[in-house]
Amino acid sequence: PGTLAAFLALVVVYSWKHSWKKRLAWWAGGVAVAVGYTAFYVLSTGYHLGEFRALPSQLQELLSTGKVTQDWFQGDVGRFMMWFMVIGKLLQHWAYALFGYGPGAFWGRQYPIHGEYVSILFNYGLVGLVILMGYIVSTWRFLAQKGDTILIGMFAAICLDMVGNFPLQIATTAAMICVICGLIERERLKHG
Repeated sequence: PGTLAAFLALVVVYSWKHSWKKRLAWWAGGVAVAVGYTAFYVLSTGYHLGEFRALPSQLQELLSTGKVTQDWFQGDVGRFMMWFMVIGKLLQHWAYALFGYGPGAFWGRQYPIHGEYVSILFNYGLVGLVILMGYIVSTWRFLAQKGDTILIGMFAAICLDMVGNFPLQIATTAAMICVICGLIERERLKHG
């Protein structure tokens, strides 16, 4: 996910000065290349292949029962299973879905949820996710108006990496994210 986030962020930076039509074409091309790269990687290495094969049955089970069954003796579960486990826990009560389980709550495994947005949803519920999305949208709009392609690229890389990774829970990447967000906020304060 980190490689794909960096690649897609570069596509965003390169295409930013083009018209909307060309920009969307570049973005669609970038997503197509990312999907192709992922398919090639998964099919050529076999890594994560079981995760993709299990996806339809896991999704069907989640939709029909509100949870997914898991093998507790399986060492690592894939991202999709992690996400479905979290959604199943949130569906247990409306208060969990709305407010989450609280900061640092145990989600069922000894390692972080591979997806920062899903992790925010689990810990802070829809309320926390809406607040985060509000920050992302307002920051994206500010950067788009300002036209600073460097900050746009860095912010895009952060937002994209948060889909499948947990960069806010690793000290080195979290520190860099703080620096990048600090630079963005400094620009926001300059322009009132």
